[in-house]
Amino acid sequence: MTKKVLSLDSLTFDSNIQVGSHKYARLFRKNDYEVFSLSHLLNINTLIRRNAEDREFIRSYRKGVQRSNDGIYYYSPFCLLPYLNLPVLDSLKLAYNCLRFCYPSLRKILKQKEFLDIDILFVNDIRLFSVLAFVRPRITVLRISDRIEGFNNQPKNILMFKEAVLKASNFVFASSKKLTEEASKINKNTFYLPNGVDEDFIMKGDHSFPEPEEYKKIKRPIVLYLGAISDWFDYDLYENGLEKLKDVSFVMIGVVGGVNFKENLENVRRYISAYPNFYYLGPKRHSDLKKYLAHGDVGIIPFKINELTNDINPIKLFEYFSYGLPTITSNMQEIHNYEEYISIYKNSEEYVALILDAVNKKAFTKTKLIKAARENTWENRYEFIISKIENESGP
Repeated sequence: MTKKVLSLDSLTFDSNIQVGSHKYARLFRKNDYEVFSLSHLLNINTLIRRNAEDREFIRSYRKGVQRSNDGIYYYSPFCLLPYLNLPVLDSLKLAYNCLRFCYPSLRKILKQKEFLDIDILFVNDIRLFSVLAFVRPRITVLRISDRIEGFNNQPKNILMFKEAVLKASNFVFASSKKLTEEASKINKNTFYLPNGVDEDFIMKGDHSFPEPEEYKKIKRPIVLYLGAISDWFDYDLYENGLEKLKDVSFVMIGVVGGVNFKENLENVRRYISAYPNFYYLGPKRHSDLKKYLAHGDVGIIPFKINELTNDINPIKLFEYFSYGLPTITSNMQEIHNYEEYISIYKNSEEYVALILDAVNKKAFTKTKLIKAARENTWENRYEFIISKIENESGP
């Protein structure tokens, strides 16, 4: 009988932003599991706000249950009584039951696809944990990739709920050492498991890619930012680089989102109008990113230092490594585990100086960085998860 995995995800499965939960879903499928990816729920709040991420949820919901080319079911439910940071809706009772109130019935959808009795509940977003109101997993696996309480506008009792999910899980995998240490105090079956990169994403030998059409109009060197443009992005620091390095082209690829969506979008629009060395190329399909990375010169991770970012393990770090891009990053706690491969700035002056220094380093560091990418693949991470599950829970 085919084993089944229900993956609880924060983004739609076909999102332009591909994160660890999507990678593991594909690896489970590749290893003969049937997989259903349930993305973070659509609700009245997202219908009103309608930032780029919200529009993805709306499009996904309207299409109903879909199936990817590799055979993964995916769906975005619409919840009438969501667990949110609003009066009445922020109750723990609702946190455990909100998915009972979906239209159409989520239980009926999962029953139709035969995903009520499953082998693994793979929890990437605890806000969907109320699926346990009607789903019966043999094993519950919690993957902590972020400090959820660090995101803006979370319910005031989210930490209590997080602790309850930790206690209810059979296995916990956390992507930062600090998150691992904290979770292990609540659940002894907690393991450190950083993020990674797909094996087939990494540059092979002398493989060359055609230069993107957009790059043909952009002066080199190209400093590339890849990923979500959200509340944790350091807009002031980035603008300082635009002002000080007028002979350097800054390219940004990704979706503008976040709780402060309008403010974040306004920052990007201001860059476009004020700085001729800034280029916003919008979101790209993940499969298309290789050519932009292959023809970039420097990768940057200009994040603010706060409760959320201090403990993240950025996926883009390994994507930059995959194409040998010297990487400049803010002084986040978890990032120090990769000190031998990166340059860390502590202020805006160091940020500017390190970019100038990195421009000439790609040829000398490329081989080392690609090797580091090969040592940090999602495939290796998946094997670690499976080994722990099989060794400690039995076949």
